[in-house]
Amino acid sequence: NNGDPYKGLLEMTFHSTNADLKLPPSNIFWMYRSTTASLAFFRNVFQQNTHVKFDLGKGLLSFAPTE
Repeated sequence: NNGDPYKGLLEMTFHSTNADLKLPPSNIFWMYRSTTASLAFFRNVFQQNTHVKFDLGKGLLSFAPTE
């Protein structure tokens, strides 16, 4: 497959109390082979191109794209 291996896959949004994290397919799926994909939940690929901020004093978790 010479095209985009993520073409046709949907983005996913994770909702929490005060933040939503919208992820493109390239952050959700790990392409094992051109015909095989695996979900990549809570791995490093999941957080690529994303800043994650933990505010322990306020008990908040927030996300921001790096681009």
